[in-house]
Amino acid sequence: MKTKTKLILRASLALLAASISATWCLLAASNAQPIVDPAKGAVTYTPAVTPFMDIASAGPLTHVWLGNELSCQVQHVTDGTTHEFYPPGTIPGDCGTFIAMGGTLYAPDFANHGGTATGNLGPYTVFTPISQTPVTGTGTAASNHSVNLSWNASTSSNITGYNIYRALYQTSCGSYSKINSVLNTSTLYTDSSVANGKSYCYASTAVNTSNEESGYSNIVSNVQIPIS
Repeated sequence: MKTKTKLILRASLALLAASISATWCLLAASNAQPIVDPAKGAVTYTPAVTPFMDIASAGPLTHVWLGNELSCQVQHVTDGTTHEFYPPGTIPGDCGTFIAMGGTLYAPDFANHGGTATGNLGPYTVFTPISQTPVTGTGTAASNHSVNLSWNASTSSNITGYNIYRALYQTSCGSYSKINSVLNTSTLYTDSSVANGKSYCYASTAVNTSNEESGYSNIVSNVQIPIS
């Protein structure tokens, strides 16, 4: 049996204040030049070729070079022809992943990096070079908008919560799908999964202690999401 209830649904559009930040761990050094193992010397030269992939951007890190044996090198926008990790003229540099397991140290193949700062690393096993197929694909940028929904509480005494339904609006409301993953116990709901440039319809229902669900409330139709 359907629960009889009257819900008045309202919707408002909100712009999400969003920021994206990235934190990079750079070599912190008070010296103008890296401190090197004297046994290795301080001469930087072209090493044996280590295959790598270059992740380039506008900055502040203009390049992140990833060696196929888990080494790396980064270049800051102010670096010019030198880079952040030692050797500063070598790609990739002496930065990478280390794993100690079963008494064995695994590390990048620093012996092929030219002048190196890892002379005191001790014996280690070089990581097996891996394939570095570039990541490809397409996607859609996340929306920076959300829709705030509110409705009057049901007057029934045995209501445990509400469900929220959404449909895509074109010339009319399409098929509705429930968008809340768990029963909503308040009379407020924010839909943050909308897409820029789309229009939607919304409805809510009430659910009682017997898990019976009411019919749809009034329909909020043609809620338009800005393109940007």
